[in-house]
Amino acid sequence: MKHYEAYGIATRNTKIQGQFYRLADEEVFIHHFEPLQKNNDIILLLHGYMDHSLTSARLINRLISEGFEVVALDWPGHGLSKGETYHIQSFRQYNTIFLQLVQDMIERWGSDRIHLIAHSTGAGVVLDGLTNNLKEMPTGGIVLTSPLIKLPSHRIGKLFLPFVRKWRKQVRRIYRTNSSDPLFMKAIEEDPLQHEVIPLTWFDAYLQWHEDMRRRAKCSAENVTILQGTRDTTVHWKTNMKWLAETLPSAERILIDGGGHHLWNEGDLIRELVFRFILKRLKKT
Repeated sequence: MKHYEAYGIATRNTKIQGQFYRLADEEVFIHHFEPLQKNNDIILLLHGYMDHSLTSARLINRLISEGFEVVALDWPGHGLSKGETYHIQSFRQYNTIFLQLVQDMIERWGSDRIHLIAHSTGAGVVLDGLTNNLKEMPTGGIVLTSPLIKLPSHRIGKLFLPFVRKWRKQVRRIYRTNSSDPLFMKAIEEDPLQHEVIPLTWFDAYLQWHEDMRRRAKCSAENVTILQGTRDTTVHWKTNMKWLAETLPSAERILIDGGGHHLWNEGDLIRELVFRFILKRLKKT
């Protein structure tokens, strides 16, 4: 319990469990937050690349206070999950893990009780599922924040990666200012579950995945809200929003003026606005 309190999780009046699950031949860690006074709905929360579930403590606390049960997954090589740090051979591994977990949750709770909230790479994985495995998706609300589709470094990375790969297998991480909240940025840099190097294999996997996503057909899902900050420098958000308008024409797309990449870890005003949009979608379905 002290581990959760250290990250700011409100442990009072909440039953918290965490354990390893084997999904897609990976040992991933899943956190389960169950408020003592709960409603009938369950959230599956998916974090972004180089994050982990507990960097979303503020959102988890808000969801718990609203009576939602929260299931949060640490991707392989992230947080408490096992695996090589930040490594993935193919985005298909993310997708398979996600779909297996979703099916397990649907069997346990039913499709209409399950909602999805996903950030950045996690949102990209959900978009992969929506555009390729729509019938396997839960029918509750879906909220995607700062979704990964294309990175600003896409073109230069694609050009130089073959040369860089000859001399090194990883690059040093650069901490971007992806939130206007200095306390959050300080916590990220001091977080023992954050790591200092990025394997080039992840970027290889991203490039292959991006090419596949570009060719996806339109998705008819109407239960999706997409939130995107206008000061986000982590993803190529203008290009991404154009793709989303074409590929998910029925989705609700909302720009958050002044919002950075970590929308639910922004300063108080933006964070509260983001929470309101999230809850509006969850309570709409």
